[in-house]
Order: sequence, then structure tokens, then C-alpha cells
Amino acid sequence: MKYLSSTALVLIASVSTAQSSTCTPGSVVDGTTVTCSGGGIFAPGVVGPSANNVTVVITGGAGVGTTDPADPGGQAIIELGDGGSITQSSGTILKSTGPDAATIEVGNNLTLSNAGMVTTVGNESRAVDGGEGANIVNTGSFTTSGEDSDVINVDDGAYVWNRGTIQSNGKGSDGIQVGKKSTVINNATIFAAKDGINADDDATVTNSATIRAGSDGIQVGDGGNHAPGAGANVTNSGNIYAGKEGITGGDDLVIVNSGNIYATDDAVQIGERVHLTNSGLIENTAVAGQEPQDGLDLDSGVVINSGIIRSTIDAGIDFDGSTTDSSVTNSGLITGTTGILVEKDVTEGANLAAQTIQNSGTIEGTAGIAMDLGAGNDSYVHLTGGVLLGGADFGTGEDSFFLTGTPVGTLGGDPLALFDGGLDNDLFDFGGYAFTDLVSVALSGAVYSLELLASGATDSLFLNLTSWEAFRFSDGDFTQADLAALTTPAVPLPAGLVLMLSGLAGFGAMRRARR
Repeated sequence: MKYLSSTALVLIASVSTAQSSTCTPGSVVDGTTVTCSGGGIFAPGVVGPSANNVTVVITGGAGVGTTDPADPGGQAIIELGDGGSITQSSGTILKSTGPDAATIEVGNNLTLSNAGMVTTVGNESRAVDGGEGANIVNTGSFTTSGEDSDVINVDDGAYVWNRGTIQSNGKGSDGIQVGKKSTVINNATIFAAKDGINADDDATVTNSATIRAGSDGIQVGDGGNHAPGAGANVTNSGNIYAGKEGITGGDDLVIVNSGNIYATDDAVQIGERVHLTNSGLIENTAVAGQEPQDGLDLDSGVVINSGIIRSTIDAGIDFDGSTTDSSVTNSGLITGTTGILVEKDVTEGANLAAQTIQNSGTIEGTAGIAMDLGAGNDSYVHLTGGVLLGGADFGTGEDSFFLTGTPVGTLGGDPLALFDGGLDNDLFDFGGYAFTDLVSVALSGAVYSLELLASGATDSLFLNLTSWEAFRFSDGDFTQADLAALTTPAVPLPAGLVLMLSGLAGFGAMRRARR
């Protein structure tokens, strides 16, 4: 913002031609209303950076601004002090052609209602540049073409509601950028060369329409120093298409998605203690040959999924380094090369916390591992209707696997799928199955291959287990020794299972270095 020390009156100039738009009165004091109306030839604007509480009404097909060729720049078309109020009706035009020349530049507490067309052409020329407390409603269009020319850039405590079109075409230009404790609502269209919406800490962002961004679709800061899940809110029921992250933000965020998020980087990337509810689609759209990225990348928090979280070239959900426990409740689809992956590489900052997973949907690892859970006392609950496609590595910590009821079929969806309890004392709970329901127990190396058939049932459950120290059945607790006593003579381990077992230990090393 440019503020002058002068307390001069607002200066208003107009082109001396019968067809010109005119702005009256010609000079005003604080609190005066200026009306711009007339025909289609542009006139110079309203300049009074120290005039406060000025109201500008642009109506009657007026065109206010500078014409091509571009002027030298450096001067906003409408420049006011604090409390400026601007109303632009349908069919009117505000235009800036010079560099460093915003169309509208106002101090704090701007009120702007636009139903017309606002454009800038030069570099570093924002359509709207304002201070704190701005209130902006758009049902018309805002367009910038120059580099580093955000469409709307205002400070803390802003309210921006878009029901028209917001478009930034120049390199490095955001659609909407707001400060802390701001609210942004998009019910129409945002096209941005850089970020669609960029908001600072404690912001609330709602999208029910379309955001297309060359970089991030929606970027927010932290939720602040609040209890988990009580910070900034991002709600998407529309469509977000992003060249980088679809939604990205800091810690203590609440995100609710019932729409579609497509991104070539992580579709959603967020920090600590977040709360994400998804009933829509969160998808990484990168293809083979591009840098691997995830569907959802977070440090810690609560994930509730009844929709789809997907990556075809990396993890469906990736937990980065953290010491804060997390949970995933899934009744939808989580799919990636690894369905749920927890960072194990200490050089990258290993995740040492516990992950608790409840699954009544599908968790799929297209590379063979549905869950790779790393360190911490992890827990998985296989609820009725749950499907695992791929094995699991529970890593270090005192881990637990709980079956519910008496599921049948092949656990993991493949006869070679292996469920590895990892180091420390781990518990496998067979749910409704009794120890006497064991039909066969085969031991090959350290792998137990089990078949169970519940009383009165016709279909069996098949699974491969290793490194589980305790087993709980409906009729009691048992040990590895109890299982070993039931084993049939050892048979050679299938070659594929040998490769899978040996590969689990080194799987983390294959994880790409990121950030």
C-alpha cells in the first residue's frame, strides 16, 4: 500500500470529451460520495490516498482507467484511505494498463461490490490491493495478466465472496491472497497461474465450485495454538485441479472434502494434529516417470474416509515424521503403491507415534503392502466388510491386529500376502474364531500359514503370519508354542513369499527422499 502524508482533497480528473465517463464531484472531502457514469471512453481515476470513508459508485456503463498503450504505471486507478466503499455495477469497466498500477488500492476496511469487469495488464499490478478488514463480493470478473499480479491481495480479517470469475494469467500470480483470520468463499470460478486461494493462519476457506491453479489449489497457514482440530477450516464440495498440491496447510487444521481434488503433487498435504473428513475424491494424478507423490500426506491427526484417497505412483496415505498419535477410520477406498505408509527413515525424521486404523472399507497396496506402519504401538481393527489387498508390516512397537467376527477368504487378497508383527511383543486377535476352528497350521521358516473354519461355516479364512508373539481366540489366549504344536511338517516356503518377507525389512529404504 502507498500512503501519502498529505491531507489533500480527493482529486478526480476526467477526459474532456463528450463521450467520456465522468466522475463527480470534482473534488471531495472525507466521507463524500463520488459517482462515475457515462459512455465508453476511459478516464483517469479517483486518487486520494489520505481521504477516508469515501464512497465510489461506478454505474451507467462507465469505463474508468487507462487505455492502451500502457501508461507509465505506478498509480492505482482508484486509490483511497481507510473505510473506502466501492460499488461497480454490471456493464462497467475498471482498467489499469501500466506496471505497478493496481486497479483498486484502499487502506483498511475496504468494502467492494463488483458486478462489472476489473482488469490489470502490467506486471506487479493487482486488481485489488487492500489493508485489514476488507469485505469483497464479486459477481462480475477480475482479471490480471502481468507477472506477480495477484487478483485480490488484502490483509488480516478479510471476507471475500466470489460468485463470478477471478483469473490471474501472469507468472507468480495468485487468485486470492488474504491474511490471518480471514474468510474466503468461492461459489464460481477461480483460475490462477500460481495459487488459487492463499490464506494465512486461522482462515476459513470454502469452495463449492471450481478452482484451477498452476501451483496450489488452496493454501492455508496454521490453525493456531488450539486444541487438535480446532484451527483453520477448509471445506470443499466442488472441484480443485492443481499443478502442485490440491490443498496444503500447516498444523491444527480441519478439512472436510465431499468434492474432487486432483493434484500432480500430494493431493492434500498438511501438518500436525489435523482432522480430515473425506467423502469425495482425493487423488494424486501424476503418472509414471514423474516424482512419486501421495494422495494424502500428513504428519499426524485424525482421518475419516468414506470416499476415495488414491495415488497410482506412491502411498494412498503417507504419515511423515511425528511423535503425535494418529488414527484412520476407513469405510471407503484407500489405495496407493502402499495403502497406508508411515515414515521409517530416521534421516528423514521417522514417525515414532502410534497409528490406529479401523477398516470397514478397502485398503489396497498395489505393490503388495497394504499397510507399512513403522514404529509405535500400532493397532489395526478389521471390521465387518473390511478388505485388505496386500500384506502388512507393523514395524517396531507392541502392535495389535483385531479381526471382527469370522471373515472368510484370503486375508490380503493374495495367497502370498504376509502380515508381519515386527519387533517387540505383538498380539493377533482372531475375533470370533476359536482355537478349535484351526483347520491347518503350517510353519515354513518363521511364517505360519493358517486355515480357519468357524463352526457351521462352509468357507475358510486363509492367512500368513510372522513375528506375532501372542494369539487371542474366542476361547482363550495362546502362544507361538501352542500354534507350533499344531503344525504340519515344514514345507519349503514359496519363492514369492520368501521375497516378500525379505523385502519387508528393506521396503523403507525404497522410499524416496522428499522435502
